[in-house]
Amino acid sequence: MSCACSTGEPCGVPSVKTDKIDQAQKMRKRRQYALFGSVLFLFTLRWFHIFDSVFGIDTALIAIFIGAAPMFSRALDDLLKKKLTTDVLIMIAIIAALAVPAAHLAQAEWLGPDINRLVSSKFFPAGSVIIIMMGIETLEIFTLLKMKNAVDELMALAPKKARVKRGLIEEEVAVEIIRPGDILLVKSGESIPVDGVITKGSGSINESTITGEGIPLEKITGDLVMSGTICELGTFEMRATKVGEDTTLSRVVRLVQDAQLKKPQVEKYADKIARVFIPAVLGFAIVVFLITYDPVKTAAILLVACPCALSMATPAATIAGIGNGARKGIMIKGGNVLEAASDVNCVVFDKTGTLTVGKPSVTDVSTFDDIGVENLLFFAASAEKLSEHAVSTSIVNEAKSRSITIVEPTSFKMFSGKGVLAEVKGSKVLVGNIMLMEDHKIKVSNEVEAEISKRSKEAKTPLIIAVEGKIVGVIAMADVLKENSREGLAKLRKLGIKKIVLLSGDHRDVTEAMGRQLDIEDVRAQMLPEDKVRIVEELKMKYKVAMVGDGINDAPALSAANVSIAMGSGTDVSMGAADIILKTNDIRKVGETIRLSRQTLRTIKGNLMFSMIYNVIGFGLAATGLFIPAYAVIFQEAGCFSVMLNSALLIRFK
Repeated sequence: MSCACSTGEPCGVPSVKTDKIDQAQKMRKRRQYALFGSVLFLFTLRWFHIFDSVFGIDTALIAIFIGAAPMFSRALDDLLKKKLTTDVLIMIAIIAALAVPAAHLAQAEWLGPDINRLVSSKFFPAGSVIIIMMGIETLEIFTLLKMKNAVDELMALAPKKARVKRGLIEEEVAVEIIRPGDILLVKSGESIPVDGVITKGSGSINESTITGEGIPLEKITGDLVMSGTICELGTFEMRATKVGEDTTLSRVVRLVQDAQLKKPQVEKYADKIARVFIPAVLGFAIVVFLITYDPVKTAAILLVACPCALSMATPAATIAGIGNGARKGIMIKGGNVLEAASDVNCVVFDKTGTLTVGKPSVTDVSTFDDIGVENLLFFAASAEKLSEHAVSTSIVNEAKSRSITIVEPTSFKMFSGKGVLAEVKGSKVLVGNIMLMEDHKIKVSNEVEAEISKRSKEAKTPLIIAVEGKIVGVIAMADVLKENSREGLAKLRKLGIKKIVLLSGDHRDVTEAMGRQLDIEDVRAQMLPEDKVRIVEELKMKYKVAMVGDGINDAPALSAANVSIAMGSGTDVSMGAADIILKTNDIRKVGETIRLSRQTLRTIKGNLMFSMIYNVIGFGLAATGLFIPAYAVIFQEAGCFSVMLNSALLIRFK
């Protein structure tokens, strides 16, 4: 018997139409590529006189109509909504460039035959605006679709099938038909399908998908397990308690969706200028016409005011900024993101995998009974060699990094939640916690207890090593800071970031110890995904917030922030939810991103200021009759070139 949620979707699947969204995005990409390719192809045919016209219509004019159609559609939609935006500016630019064909016939042989022929073309101004604007739109679509959809990736974490025990019979069923109370069997390496309670057996559970913490937790009978987490080691039976849209994973999906819907659109800086510029230009042209009744002067004013330079001011700088970022390994999803990042004054960091390496490493090796560090690591690593636990892997890697040759144990037994027992070169070796020592009647001396207490206070995980019934050492483990984390935070402080916050799903003592190392005062521990969203929303009331994370559990908070940044080592989910992706794990790139965004905005403002002043000068020359319309076109294109040249300097910004 199957069940369905109120939305009509199967219970095991969150109610989102990701397939339709994905198809719509792909169609948009194909349509944009086809339009841009067609426009470039037709202009090329016209330039080289391969096809000057089609059915008596100039080939360049056909290209302009094809390229302008979507721009005009957006502009008309904005006008119907009583909004003056850059799309309206672009529409005016194209109409003005085509409205007075005779005005484009410049007698300017001093420019040279090729340049003269280009600027004298009555379709060149309109064509140049269209090619630049379509270029930036194509680049943004390409960048966006390269980034995977966060909701898609989250849903992929949920297994499609699960093993259900009905009496003595075990059968594989679709997750959608699991009901609360069903008994499920989960084996090593499998993803847990729903929320529930372990009723038999045990397992080492990696909960990084929900909490972000990479060190697996040992779970036994009576412990809660969450959907989307992974059983790395062990086998257990569990009773389903929450299924369908009630599971933890489905809740995270909804948090991401809600945060994305609530995230406000950033108003483009150029749109703010457009609200003032458009009425001013049209008003000035009308006044000149009413005073002079001279259509040539009026046309010259409109052509000077034809907002080519103004409409290119933002996209030209945006292309340069995005290109600069890509060269540095900073992938930016669009111009709006750059503008938003320039206002950031608060940065929120996830801990694990963002500021830290994201997996346990050996930090301290303490020996007793004169065994020596190398011998201690030999016994410990050899005993752990057959274990797949993250802690075991770290001990083995530490031994290898010191060129210690380890051997395979002749016998091996794992005690869930305690440690391992192995025989190494005829010696009985125990590696684990105090409970393992107590179970094997091994006395823990005051010296050993002091070492364990010391490492625990440092927020580290101590492991005791005993050989032939005697404790010979303690190995401490921790998720250590990345080598550039301190420098990265120092750069942010130099940039004037007012507040830095550390969020983590880890225990309070571990998180606070990390905060002390990094001089971060605002530290929040034991944070679930919904807690991180709440903190980000609270901070947004006072600051412009950037969230930096790498895990699945960070996706909702990333979606909620004003600007979201995902680390290169992160999951596809965090990358899908982020506005900016850093291709490396270098925290210093966060500061570089903010610096680049601020410089890009300065370039945009500089372009716009230059365009406004340049246009005012042109208005005066045109209104007094010193500019004929043909020279107005040349004047206008010179302004466009200046804006593009200034923006090109941004590519070399360091």
